[in-house]
Amino acid sequence: MTSATLRVAVAGSLLALPVAGAVGALWRGWRGAAGASVGVLTTTVFFSLGILAVDALTRGPAAVVLPGAFVVYATQLGLLFLVYVLLRQTGLVEPMAFAGGAVAGVLVWQLCHTVAFLRARHEIYPGLGEGVRR
Repeated sequence: MTSATLRVAVAGSLLALPVAGAVGALWRGWRGAAGASVGVLTTTVFFSLGILAVDALTRGPAAVVLPGAFVVYATQLGLLFLVYVLLRQTGLVEPMAFAGGAVAGVLVWQLCHTVAFLRARHEIYPGLGEGVRR
């Protein structure tokens, strides 16, 4: 199930990439387009790695899943802020456009991930009724 939700979320984010770039270009020129695009790409990469990390956590003991997911989320936010600070210091991209692209990337990611999760089949009781054919 993780691979399907990951594919849908990444595809949705990549579809939002040119839209964010165009809005950034209209708002702040080429630096705005670069900033918004880098913002969407950064959130897509961080959230993709987060999905894979949480999936790896779910294969272990149940007691570590929730604290581990919190650590993954906090790490994502911290790294996103670090990238923002580093890009702001270089001056290559427009900081506000980066922030707008990052927020747009997060919103699109969450929407696509939620839709993919709701459409996926969830096994509630694994192994129940294995010998029964319908």
